[in-house]
Amino acid sequence: NVSGMLRNRRLARVVADAGFGEIRRQLAYKTRWNGGTLEVADRWFPSSKTCSGCQAVTPKLPLRIRR
Repeated sequence: NVSGMLRNRRLARVVADAGFGEIRRQLAYKTRWNGGTLEVADRWFPSSKTCSGCQAVTPKLPLRIRR
């Protein structure tokens, strides 16, 4: 949520300078160049709640436990 991060006065300058669009463009370019595929996850994809082994999604997982 970039607009939300821009409202935070401590994060605003860093987020504005980050250039997320440029990072994504470079990732796509370098992935194609090396013959790979880039999968862009949906904004609400539960990546921190999904098991990397069995792909099971834990319905409730507190933020302090997520990695």
